[in-house]
Amino acid sequence: MSTLRAGAILAILLTLTACGEPTKESEGGRTYPPTTTFVNLDAGSWHGGYELAWGIGQMDTQSPRLVEIPGAATSTRELLALVDRLTADGAGLSRAPLASLNFIECHPVITGYDGALLRDTDADGIPDDYKVDYGSSCVAVPEQDAIIRVTISGYRRLQDDGHGFRSFRATVKDLVLLVEYLATGAVYRAVLNGTETGSFAAGGATYSTDVTITEFRSAPGEPDREWFRHVDLSLGFTPGVGNSLAFNTPLPYGHVTLDGAMQQIEPEAAERIWYDFALDSPTTLQWDPGCNGGDVIVGVFRGRYRGEEDVGFEVTWGSCGAAVRELYGFVG
Repeated sequence: MSTLRAGAILAILLTLTACGEPTKESEGGRTYPPTTTFVNLDAGSWHGGYELAWGIGQMDTQSPRLVEIPGAATSTRELLALVDRLTADGAGLSRAPLASLNFIECHPVITGYDGALLRDTDADGIPDDYKVDYGSSCVAVPEQDAIIRVTISGYRRLQDDGHGFRSFRATVKDLVLLVEYLATGAVYRAVLNGTETGSFAAGGATYSTDVTITEFRSAPGEPDREWFRHVDLSLGFTPGVGNSLAFNTPLPYGHVTLDGAMQQIEPEAAERIWYDFALDSPTTLQWDPGCNGGDVIVGVFRGRYRGEEDVGFEVTWGSCGAAVRELYGFVG
């Protein structure tokens, strides 16, 4: 996400924590069956808000989140930094940053270059077909004084779909990172699978992500820990009357639609949190670049717990900087 627009996306997240109070089952004239706890709905509304913000952010910057551009993760350390970021974003297992580990480079097979330059036929900043393939086992061996071994398998790929003035398709297939702490016997394992697409033209933009991340950690004398996250989300943007999208330019005034689902397990939370939400925008979200540097000003963002109409959360914007969050149908 670009620093230029970071304040705009942050404004969305702040409304989820600063505006509105949760509603008990019988308050507000509505009665709902007790299905899940306040803790689950509260966590779900936080992470649902993140996904909305990230999705708008990727349309705003016209870039993928799963694979960096233009160079993607050509080094093992860059790849580990990406996994650090993705798992931290979703409140994954607490651990030392993988990118800080000490090892000798693993050397995957990299394709998509003409000499030293990535092939980019239409010069839109998205390579034609760039791939980093770790095969069945690419090992970054310990340096002389190091005590860890990193093994990577699977591949990452970034392609130009050829739609509009810019488009991309990022794919991560069976990407497995195994980190062995040789001195202690501890093991950390992360698995990443998914696709991410974006298409941008003067008349509108689309963005989708369907990604699953799992983490596993095992250490002698400690209980095993596992964390799971899956997001399947599609967003669309239509510019308002008299506006249009332009190459490498932030979103103008327009309308955002959203539809998808989100599941996550957080075993390290004070209470074991499992949430499963259907996400949508029953009232189209109006995006205004003049509000807080870019923010939603009107509309409704909703998460229904396991798709149930009577349990979930809603965030309603009535004007710039004025949003109300409501959690309903919970117990405890």
